[in-house]
Amino acid sequence: MGNKQKRPLGRPPYQVNHIPTDEVILQVSAKLFLERPYQDISMDEIAAAADVTKATVYYYFANKSELYAKSMDCMMGRIRMNIRAMISQRKSLKENLLDVTVSHLTATFHLDLDALLQSAKNVLLEKDWERMSLAIRLLEEEIAAVFQYAKERGEIADDFSVSFCSQAFLSLLKIGNKRDVKGNLIYESPKAAAEQIVRFFCKGVS
Repeated sequence: MGNKQKRPLGRPPYQVNHIPTDEVILQVSAKLFLERPYQDISMDEIAAAADVTKATVYYYFANKSELYAKSMDCMMGRIRMNIRAMISQRKSLKENLLDVTVSHLTATFHLDLDALLQSAKNVLLEKDWERMSLAIRLLEEEIAAVFQYAKERGEIADDFSVSFCSQAFLSLLKIGNKRDVKGNLIYESPKAAAEQIVRFFCKGVS
């Protein structure tokens, strides 16, 4: 039998797929953390899923708390970039909201984000929870920018503030991830959820 080649400890060699190793670890860990509670995911499992050694994971990330915060930050960062790109296309408020909602729900459709964040808050180190909180605030600011743009174009009634609209929309957005009493998702797809959320919302502000 041939000897099985062992993975090197610490910093890995150059990745042939050109994706930096830390990015691979972040992508894999985000997927795992979104699928199951924080406490159920081990660094060994993350290393195996990323096809690196546990020493390599620790080379880039000091602990699981830091890895969680950074992986969620990266996920929210991608959503923010998508929102920014959508606004730059100069579409109507309804079109922008539909694009934003589909993008957001596609990334988080099978998740209860409130429960996910609450469970993480109880176990993350303070500095990592602050990083998560900042990522959430930045995401909210991007969504507020959608309404600011619409306000400047006269698409929102004068007696509705940008802050009110963005917070009301964020509350509605959470419905897209909700389940019924039997544990089934209320909507069959992110697109179906987005269309109903946006249609309901827009009838109230324009």
